Amino acid sequence: MADDDTPGEDPKECSAEIPPETPPPSPPRDDAPRPELEEDSEADPQSPSELLVEGSMRINGLCSEILSSILSTRGCFWRISSRIDGGESEGSFNAEPSEQGEINLEVLLSGASQLREQGLEVEAKFSRYEEKTRKEKRDLEDRILGLTEENADISRLLRIALVEKEAAEKSLNRLKGSGEQRRTAILQIAEWGLQKAGFGFLRGGSAEESPNEHPTSCNASMASDVSECEEEEETSLASAVEKIVKNLRHEVTELRCSLGEQRSENEHLQSLTDKQVKELADRDLHIKILEERENMLARNVEELSLELRGSEDELARWREACKLEVEYGNIAIRECQSEIAVLKEDFERTKAALDASNNRLKLKEKLAEAAIAAHAAAETSLRLADSRSVGLREVIEELTRQLEEEAERNRRAQSSVRRRVRHICWPWRALRVNPSVAAFIVRGNAV
Repeated sequence: MADDDTPGEDPKECSAEIPPETPPPSPPRDDAPRPELEEDSEADPQSPSELLVEGSMRINGLCSEILSSILSTRGCFWRISSRIDGGESEGSFNAEPSEQGEINLEVLLSGASQLREQGLEVEAKFSRYEEKTRKEKRDLEDRILGLTEENADISRLLRIALVEKEAAEKSLNRLKGSGEQRRTAILQIAEWGLQKAGFGFLRGGSAEESPNEHPTSCNASMASDVSECEEEEETSLASAVEKIVKNLRHEVTELRCSLGEQRSENEHLQSLTDKQVKELADRDLHIKILEERENMLARNVEELSLELRGSEDELARWREACKLEVEYGNIAIRECQSEIAVLKEDFERTKAALDASNNRLKLKEKLAEAAIAAHAAAETSLRLADSRSVGLREVIEELTRQLEEEAERNRRAQSSVRRRVRHICWPWRALRVNPSVAAFIVRGNAV
């Protein structure tokens, strides 16, 4: 009983010791305006390599700041976890970033993942801590309620004992019998008082316990005087009542503990029952859905079986049609092959005719070339003939003129010829033809 009366830790004080979670500082945004960089670039223009080095240094600085923020947040989580565990966490956490040269995105990503895992662990520990404090608070409330009820029972018993003591004193004053009768009456009064208080005190059990526990007092009461017997009976009755009250109080405490355990177990079972009821409802719904799906699938299977039978019949018809089509195709192929053979023969004949036509065309081209050459020669000869005809025309005109002159002279000389010469064998002299003109005429005829 002394251990149960010791007050436990206040859950409010335990929860007050846990510091609130401090959100990690947000890293600076890359798209935020940076007037310093703009002013530096306007004031002192740098080369691209220097700008690249400066940008990489700025990025490394930002990465180091982000890593330091992550490490500080992890340190805060570690302190919260150690306070939740009651300072039982082993080791210590180093919040200073280690110098490893450049910090890349993989390091930041690993730090963020470790921070997330640590946050989840702290959340789980805090949930367990809340459950523990809630259970301790419930136990303390049950103990306080039990002590309050026990105090009320003790007060009620004391009041009843005082009333019964007064009634017993009055009845003892009235009784003048033996000590056994007085003891029986006292036990009846005590039993009536305890039953009135709510305890199941049996007279037989107390009568059996009292002589077994105090056999010497019973024998002494028979041998001693009336005053000693009354004191011993009152002492034995008080010790029996005190023992019964202690036993009943211990039983009540055990019953309360078992009641708390049964209540927590009942809550756990109730939560499990609710969860199982929800799971059963979900399973019933899932079973209904599966039954509907099964019915739908059965209908689909029936429809598909009917469609399959129709498809098989149609497939048989298509197979027969395909066989007929194959036969017709073979016949058409043979016809096409014969037509192809005929076309090949026609092609060969056409090719031979085309070769002959090409040869004729080549011959005609040669003839055309020869005709063109002949035409050119004819044009040349025509030009020569024109020039010759011009010369011949002049000669003819000259000859005509000479002939006219000769004719005139002949007419003039006929009269004289008739008188002087009767026959002339060579006419040149008589005609008086110019030998140079005759040579020109002969040369023109030769050409």
